Amino acid sequence: MSVTSTIGCPAYQGYPRNQWYVIAFSHEISQTPLQRRIAGDLVVMFRTTDGEIVALADRCPHRGMPLSKGTVVGNAIQCGYHGFQYGKMGQCVKIPSQTAIPKLLSVRRYSVVEKWQWLWIWPGDPAKADPSLIPNHDKLGLGAEGWYATPACIVPMDANYEMLHENLLDTTHITFLHKGMFDSGGTASVEPRIEYDGNVIRISREFDEVPTPSSAQVFKLREGTLYRRKLITEEYAPNLSVITNVFTDTEGKDKPHIQIANIGVTPAGPKQCYQILAVATNYPDNWTPERIEHLRSVVLQDRDALGAIQGIYEEVGPDAPEISVQADQAALRFRRLISEMVKSEASA
Repeated sequence: MSVTSTIGCPAYQGYPRNQWYVIAFSHEISQTPLQRRIAGDLVVMFRTTDGEIVALADRCPHRGMPLSKGTVVGNAIQCGYHGFQYGKMGQCVKIPSQTAIPKLLSVRRYSVVEKWQWLWIWPGDPAKADPSLIPNHDKLGLGAEGWYATPACIVPMDANYEMLHENLLDTTHITFLHKGMFDSGGTASVEPRIEYDGNVIRISREFDEVPTPSSAQVFKLREGTLYRRKLITEEYAPNLSVITNVFTDTEGKDKPHIQIANIGVTPAGPKQCYQILAVATNYPDNWTPERIEHLRSVVLQDRDALGAIQGIYEEVGPDAPEISVQADQAALRFRRLISEMVKSEASA
């Protein structure tokens, strides 16, 4: 089966703003200002002296200097240009050159929630920022009893976030783009089971496999052992990808090894996104810097591929023909989900 997609170009997909997105790991936020982008906005984040995390628009309204180039002074951030200070609510609290402070001298404050070691940010209407809408971290193995979770890496990508979602949803690509890294070469040919549940699309595959040395390293398996592998990919529109691998030793020597790759998919702008990866396992795992770098090298392959595809769209244009096959049906459904969310928000 092949079809020409009429849903829209994935390289130019819009994003809903009234949503929570992962923007950073907790350990990244300190009293040194950190700049990041969310939904086209430049944001500066810092931690106050009492430990609270603050996210503000990264522009001093006085003369436009990025506040991220300034310093944290107590519970405020000081602009590095003229020393204006802005408190955690965004209001200017000090002007060194005068005592009177204009009421309009303030910057936007973004709602943020710290859960486990992830920092979630809401780029839309602050009045609608309901923390209960953040995905259940216990189900992700993040901070849950009996699970071991590690913040792995964050990788900026020069591609629309829709393409990253589709890349993570389509596990057939791991056989080729990540040859030998995550599978033994047979994943793409395994018939998937596809399920749809509201804003979640789930693809599952089950097959027997002897892990490659690289795969054994990533999943902490015994080389040369035959495992029954269950691979489940769940894509949550619009902000999260959850890839679960369950390896059952066919010889019965080990308990099932379960690894959950939790991936925050965050739109930085129209042609930029972040992949923010955290790994949870049901067994103790020592994620050394070398192992994390090995995992990051795989993410960089995705970054390079998606950047190249985005570049081609820039050359050819959004009307470039796109021919889809049967394996793309879940990705097209997800693309439609995002498009509907964007349209619904725009019409509200």
